[in-house]
Amino acid sequence: MWMARSPVIVSLTLALLGSSACRRLPRSFRPRVHRPVVAVKQLPPLTGSQPLETLALGSFESSLVAVPVGARFARPVVVALHGKSDSPQAACRAWSAITDNSYFVLCPALLSKASKPDGVSEACTQWECAASELKEALIALRKRFGNYIAPKEVMLAGHGRGAFLAVPLAQQNPSVFSITWLVDGGMPYWSSAFSSTYVERGGQLLAIACTELACQPDANRIIASAHAVGLRVADYQSTKGTGEFTPDLENSLKATWATARPKTWPWIVPNPTNATKSQ
Repeated sequence: MWMARSPVIVSLTLALLGSSACRRLPRSFRPRVHRPVVAVKQLPPLTGSQPLETLALGSFESSLVAVPVGARFARPVVVALHGKSDSPQAACRAWSAITDNSYFVLCPALLSKASKPDGVSEACTQWECAASELKEALIALRKRFGNYIAPKEVMLAGHGRGAFLAVPLAQQNPSVFSITWLVDGGMPYWSSAFSSTYVERGGQLLAIACTELACQPDANRIIASAHAVGLRVADYQSTKGTGEFTPDLENSLKATWATARPKTWPWIVPNPTNATKSQ
């Protein structure tokens, strides 16, 4: 299912890349060739006093961000969309563990303040709401951490309900969300046609985690269609899922990511002698 590109997603792109992207971003969102990042300026080691930082937003409840403490060069961003029974805190903790605390993990609340008469914030159950929230959150993230944010590398990761939101977000702009993770959700809406469109418009990697029998037919269908069009796929399948992130699932997804991650997404290596190569 392909949808017309939304102005919200275009503005989200500009929020991530900065104002100068107005001149550089191709209108057609042509596929980008990723090259190894060459660090031209070493930054002071990034510090953090709290496991999670809070990003205040205007129209939405505050987002959380896990910070890659110790980073000395710009780091990629993981956008983690939590499931219905999860929380931003749980999403940040899980994806920080999966990615070995090497990237910024941005965890939106998925709650709009433009809400009900009783003043209670309303959940973002539609992708348009989530896209607007991500725009604000990415602007706030760049404002807070500046040069520590890599200009282009973004991974979109969704779990459960978050995965159902991730599919249309990835459909709208594959060149921004060039890596997409779907964990126990969203797979029925990832069509075979979109696998082709995704890779043509800049998608690099599709990662799938299915821990229940019900999602395995869709997972296998997606894997086959992705292979047919040359889209890289990483997958983890099990029948021992609980619908939640468990330590075993986190360790399995961490191993999957360690094998599949592009070269432009290095781990942080604590050893100072390796800092110029890995951070």
